Amino acid sequence: MTQSWPQNPTPSTYNKSNPLVFLSRKESMTTHQIACTIELEREVDGRWIAEVPEFPGAMVYASSRENAIARVKALALEILAGQLENGETPYNINTIVFAL
Repeated sequence: MTQSWPQNPTPSTYNKSNPLVFLSRKESMTTHQIACTIELEREVDGRWIAEVPEFPGAMVYASSRENAIARVKALALEILAGQLENGETPYNINTIVFAL
């Protein structure tokens, strides 16, 4: 079954306790989508810094923009996995979306 998530979520689709989590319209209390922002910056020496502010500590350096994006996504997912393993995330997360 394919679920569609809002491209530009309206306030009614936000989870009030966590604005990063969108509620599915069909299964409003059982599935969630996490929306994350990747912030990119290029250092004077040419290295790229990528950060996902929604996950404290999710920041990497890389030699290319593409590598920085891939590495910070992987790190954010590792942080989320740790939170899920430790019961720190009360959501049934089905989708994670990264936006630049």
